[in-house]
Amino acid sequence: MKYLLIGMISAILGGLVFVAAVAIIRDNVSNRRYDDLILKHRDELNGYLTHIQNHDIRPTDEGSGKYPLNQLLAAVGAKCLTRHDELFIITFPFMPTDPIPCLVYSKYGGASIISYLARENRCEYVHMYLIRDGWYHVEYDL
Repeated sequence: MKYLLIGMISAILGGLVFVAAVAIIRDNVSNRRYDDLILKHRDELNGYLTHIQNHDIRPTDEGSGKYPLNQLLAAVGAKCLTRHDELFIITFPFMPTDPIPCLVYSKYGGASIISYLARENRCEYVHMYLIRDGWYHVEYDL
């Protein structure tokens, strides 16, 4: 009985360590994937945003700020492209228990992103870092 109890406790603790390791590895892979998207395709994405700014691409619903995804964004699994003033937010799929992963373009820097998230979403958690030239990796939780 004693060895059975020790074995069960070891299995539970081992499972918890495994789950934590998988979560850390998954997060690092996701972060690199988003970073690589910007580093490899920045010019194409900037061109697409320029077309939106020049009104060459219309919103999917007038007044919603949501725009259709180009082929590149659809291919990498992006869920939504939204414009809020001069912020462009590309949202990716997430689980309800996870922070919302986004790539955000802001020519005014990270402070404008934090200000927008605080004003619009009343978020509790924000993790953000600059990838390159106005592109930020942002994760936030409501």
